[in-house]
Amino acid sequence: MATRVVVSNTTPLIALAWLKQLDLLPTLFTTVHIPEAVRNEIRAKPQAVGGGELEAADWLIVVPVTNPLAVELLLDQLDLGESQAIVLAHENSADLLLMDERRGRRRALQSGLAVVGTLGILVEARQQKLIGPLRPMLDLLRKLPFHMSDALYSNVLYRVGE
Repeated sequence: MATRVVVSNTTPLIALAWLKQLDLLPTLFTTVHIPEAVRNEIRAKPQAVGGGELEAADWLIVVPVTNPLAVELLLDQLDLGESQAIVLAHENSADLLLMDERRGRRRALQSGLAVVGTLGILVEARQQKLIGPLRPMLDLLRKLPFHMSDALYSNVLYRVGE
């Protein structure tokens, strides 16, 4: 496995925990960093699905952002977790940013970051034969407040030959 350092926002962590696939992250990536705001979002909702699993993930490394001004500049468009995740990815020269939210992804891409979301992680895991069929997982994700159009659903299944 190539050395890959990633920074994650909250949603991919919660979605993967809900799917019981959180352990894909340390399998696919060497290091997974989260900013303090993401840790705080996880702790603020301990009853959320996967909250306990996320708290127990000792491979998840909380790293403080060192440039609060850069975070401030993003807050008019994004929430604190997304803003800190983008800034932290730049500060740590992360290979990849894990983020699902459309506005955050767009802003991260504009700033030169490589971005993948929950579905991209699942596709990579499926292609590496780390997990079984994706269709049941996608169906479960649709039960969450997780936006996935019918076209995206079909495209993801097509990409993995399902």
